[in-house]
Amino acid sequence: MTSGYLIDTHALRTNGGMVRIRSARPGDRNALTALNAAASDRSIYLRFFAVNRLAADRHLDVLLQPSSPRHHALVAEVESTVIGVAALDRESDDSAEIGLLICDAHQHEGIGTLLLEHLVDVRVLGPLVAPGGHHRM
Repeated sequence: MTSGYLIDTHALRTNGGMVRIRSARPGDRNALTALNAAASDRSIYLRFFAVNRLAADRHLDVLLQPSSPRHHALVAEVESTVIGVAALDRESDDSAEIGLLICDAHQHEGIGTLLLEHLVDVRVLGPLVAPGGHHRM
């Protein structure tokens, strides 16, 4: 369900299991720190373009900012455990930075795609479609 800038919904993973997708909140800090710690060096590198876990943990302050038209972060949970995070930060009216980190054990289950779909939902962050109906991304 969408309420203002907040999301809390369930979706189907490619393996048939369910995943809860919801807006990140300050209380997720410990779970996101654990996600960073459990991620492989490769996953950290692909997310941050460096194997720097300190940078990953510092990034939590950005992730956990209140939702707004310019920023939104989502977490994915399986059985009440945070297994993924995605954030969209608008840099201007026609560009945004998107970052995803999925727990290694849950990669290739479609969770990143589901998080991305919810991030660009026009009900969450306003239109990401240019005049004339052309997608900006």
